[in-house]
Amino acid sequence: SLLCVVLGVVLARLIVRAVAEPVAEVTDRLEKLARGEAVDTAVAQGRSDEIGALLQAAHGLAEAQRDFAAAAAHLADGDTAVQVTARSQHDVLGHALQRLRDTLGGLVGDLSSLAGAASEGRLDVRGDAERYRGAFREVVAGVNATLDAVLAPMQETTQVLERVAARDLSGRVAGEYR
Repeated sequence: SLLCVVLGVVLARLIVRAVAEPVAEVTDRLEKLARGEAVDTAVAQGRSDEIGALLQAAHGLAEAQRDFAAAAAHLADGDTAVQVTARSQHDVLGHALQRLRDTLGGLVGDLSSLAGAASEGRLDVRGDAERYRGAFREVVAGVNATLDAVLAPMQETTQVLERVAARDLSGRVAGEYR
């Protein structure tokens, strides 16, 4: 009887060491990942069982989260050339980050083009707000509206001055501009 009890205790300890502790480790890593925390991605070497597969999956999740967090940080810092790689055709987060990068890159390019054209005196150049959605569309439309507000009084003033140059002093600026 005593031998059976001792053998039972030894087997129970082996099971806990072989299964319960690694499962608790994987569970802890996955909970941290779910909270957005960085986790240690060291994988138990030499495990080819289900626990090893779970540890490998947790490692893959941690690596993906680290890569996407780094890409998001680059985008937040204005680096629209950051490489973002979707892990598969079903990688929703990877594809969303690629789309965000492309949208921000397009927005920066369009606004830079508008600023360059304006500094060259080409105030008739406009951005294509329809290329964007939501707040991004509003930003481009707002810049276009700003250029329109600047250009309208300048165009009317130019017409009046052209009349003055032609010795016609009857021209007046009729518009009300802020």
